[in-house]
Amino acid sequence: MLRIATWNVAFGRRLPVVLESVRALPSLDLISMQELSVHGGRDDADAIAAQLGAGWRSAQITAQSVAGRPQANGILWNADRVEMLSADTLELPTPSGRMLRRLPRQRRNAVVADLRLGELRLRLYAAHLDVFGITHKHAQLARILDDASTRNAADVSLIAGDMNTYGIGGRPRWTELRRLAAAASFEELTTGIGWTHRAMGVRQKLDAVFAAPRGLPHRAWRLPLPGSDHVPVVVELDITG
Repeated sequence: MLRIATWNVAFGRRLPVVLESVRALPSLDLISMQELSVHGGRDDADAIAAQLGAGWRSAQITAQSVAGRPQANGILWNADRVEMLSADTLELPTPSGRMLRRLPRQRRNAVVADLRLGELRLRLYAAHLDVFGITHKHAQLARILDDASTRNAADVSLIAGDMNTYGIGGRPRWTELRRLAAAASFEELTTGIGWTHRAMGVRQKLDAVFAAPRGLPHRAWRLPLPGSDHVPVVVELDITG
């Protein structure tokens, strides 16, 4: 059994609350995190790993600086269960099109980790897609899927993070992201969990976990914990078959 969570912690603006909230997380093996930053000269991922326990480790990689503050993605793992083999970064496409180019330039990346759980080889992408431009989000997810297809094979590959796909009035929808994932033999495991983001009275499902191969037995749920405008999403996967 593998248990993974994903959480966008909103630059750690309420880091003390996040650190308290992680105490309420269930027993986990991996965590994908987005919008990590640095406080008091310490990476947020390192502070969160320390709060989770002595066996936890972290890798945090900055994607860009926003208003002078680092914005990073990261992966945390329980070293008592999971062995980290390597961690890398994958640059994602920048906005294209006349209207998007007028917006402040955004740089996005995905942290890519190769890991081992017993005899099983795992790969995890901690991803954070752009806020604007649904077609652009598709290009960014496609870049991750393409990367997954070109690396050495893993027994289980995971993409977990903030996909930033709003659904106000039913548009835009998750349909195309799921179609792209399915074409690459990935399945979204979090379709029925409800909202994961709350702001200005509006609740949206922005966060997701995808897995390959398709058809792995699983269950998924969200935990409405304080500390961010997003809530943690948890997936439990039976990967023994």
